[in-house]
Order: sequence, then structure tokens, then C-alpha cells
Amino acid sequence: MIALLGYSSSLSLLSIFAAIFLYTARVGSLREKTHIYYFVVAFIAFFFAFLSITLRFLYFHLLSITFTVLFLVLAISALKYAFLWRKGHQRHLYQDPIIMTNLVAITFICSVLLYDSLMWRIILVIVDSIALLLWARRDIIIDPNKISFGERQARFGILASVLILIMILFGLSLITPYVQDPWYHAAYTLACQSVVLILLLGSTLSLVLSDIIDTHYKNSITDMLTGLYNRRYFMTASLTALKQSQRYRFPMSILLCDIDFFKKINDTYGHDIGDEALQSFAELLNKTVRDIDTVARFGGEEFVILLPQTPIENAEKLAERIRAKTEKIDITTKQGHFGFSVSIGVTSCKGEQEVENLIVLADEALYKAKDSGRNRVCTMDS
Repeated sequence: MIALLGYSSSLSLLSIFAAIFLYTARVGSLREKTHIYYFVVAFIAFFFAFLSITLRFLYFHLLSITFTVLFLVLAISALKYAFLWRKGHQRHLYQDPIIMTNLVAITFICSVLLYDSLMWRIILVIVDSIALLLWARRDIIIDPNKISFGERQARFGILASVLILIMILFGLSLITPYVQDPWYHAAYTLACQSVVLILLLGSTLSLVLSDIIDTHYKNSITDMLTGLYNRRYFMTASLTALKQSQRYRFPMSILLCDIDFFKKINDTYGHDIGDEALQSFAELLNKTVRDIDTVARFGGEEFVILLPQTPIENAEKLAERIRAKTEKIDITTKQGHFGFSVSIGVTSCKGEQEVENLIVLADEALYKAKDSGRNRVCTMDS
């Protein structure tokens, strides 16, 4: 009995340390932190669930049963909602009628109807936990086409937890005919639950750390104003594309775009409207190019587009479509409506070339378009 008390206390400490670590971890890079708070709630609930076992030794048997079941079910439900909020879900746990009904029903059944049956309480809670974990596992992956390392680890951890819970059920069915003492059943269950807790903790930490790493990486290659790639990423992507172009003898083109009279827009309407113009143009580029193309903000009002497997003739046609669509952009301000135009320089890779040389050629074509009166497309063959 004393060993069981010590074991439950150890699990309580592990749970609260996990909650403290998640709460104090450096997650400032994550835009949405609600799912982190749900992870914290889950492990705090685990803490109180295992702590409630000690109430039995203080002769509060009914309270021990009620709180243990309540917090165990709440912990797994909170894990599910952590995964949901990570996917962009905007509803809280207490607003879910299925979760709340399950929480109340399981607690009532274990505390009242199964008050004198430890074995059936354990079985009911385990079966309910398996169902909740499998339900939660469905919500881990955000994009099925791009599964992160943390998502794989979390799915594996939950699946392993479910298998261990199933093993607990089989184990109880095997030892019950030979061991009638319920304390042995409780000790066996706690021992297995400790493995489940460690698996869930590892899965959670792996998922959170993976998200933090992914967020830092995205921030390092993304222009924060427009959401496009930044110059550093473009140089890396263009170098890779250029090597493939030279190896497989595919044509590759580059478009360099510059918004005409952008300084005048800032001076006339303010920098906020200037930023809106940049965002509108960036959105237009994203909608116009193909999935295999790379669009980046090159600096200021300059944008660059990498076009793999594209000869200069097709690149020029795309540039003309972009120029024509840009003329139709309409931005509303306090001073009224205004639009803007864009000048575009186009170049293409033929034979052995360096990325820097291609950008210089595209820049020369862009200046040619500027000198020719702006709002036009000019090419510069390599």
C-alpha cells in the first residue's frame, strides 16, 4: 500500500513537472498558443488524477474515486482539444456536448454505480481512454501531404499508449483468477499507466518542439509583410533549380518586377497604404504563377519570380499577364481610389550560367523597361 502511494506520488510529480515545462517553454514564436495551454491543462489534470489516489489513504474513498476518474478523463479530453486548436479549431472543451457528457457520465458511473467494484472501474476508464485517444489521434496531422516529424512521433506515441492500455485489459483478465486482492490490480494498472504517461509526455514535447523549429524555419525564409519567400530563400532555391536546369537541359527563366513610382505612393498615401499595395501585388503574383514557381520579395518594392522549365517566350507571356492584372488593382484610401503599374525584366538561362549573372541580366531588362516609360515588359537574353 505504501509502495502504491509512493508510485502515485511519483506520477503526480512527473505530470506537474511536464505542465510547468510546457508552460514556461519558449513558445513565443508560435502565433497560436491556445493548444499549448491545453497541453498544460492535460498534464495538470494528470497530476490531480494521480494525486487523488492519496485521498484513499486519508479515508476519503468516494472523493478519491470521483477525482481520479474525473481528472483522468479530463486530461485525455484536453489532449484532444490541444490537437484541435493546433489545427485552427476555435471552440473550447467545455463547449463540446459530447466531451462534457462523457466526462459527467463516466465520473457518475464510476463514483456511484461501480463504487464497490475496482476492477470494473478500471476497465471502464481504460476503454473510455482508448476511445478518446483514438479520437484525438485523428486530429494531430494538419496537412496530410506534409506530415512533420513531431506529428509522426505524436501519432506513434498515442498508438503505443492505446496498445499498452489494451495490454492492461488483457493483463487484468489473466491475473484476476489468480490474484483477488484489488490492490495488486491497482498497482499493475498504475505501473502500466506510468508508461502511457511517459509516452504521452514524449509525444507532446516532440510535437511542440517540432512546431517551434518549423516556425523558426518558416520565419527565416519568409517575408513577414507579404508572406512570400525572402531573398535568402530565393537564392538557395534558384541555385538548386539552375543545377537541375543545366543537368537535364531544361530552360529556366527569371522575372524581376518593380512597382512603378512606389515612393510616390508612400509619400502621398502613407506607408500603411504602401504596405497594402505590396500585399496586393504579392497576392496577385501568388495567384498567377504555377505551383512549381517560386515567388519572393527581393527587397523594397522589387519582387522576383523563378520559373523552372520555362523558356523565355513563355516567361514573357506570364510577365505580360502580371503587368495587365496589376493595372486592375484598386486600393481604397481616405483620399479616394488609386491603382499602380509594374515594370518587369525577363531573362532566361542558356548553357552554363551563374544565378547572380541571371539576376544582373533581369535587372538590366528591368531598367530597360523603366527607361522605356515604365508599365511594360522587357527581355534580356543570356
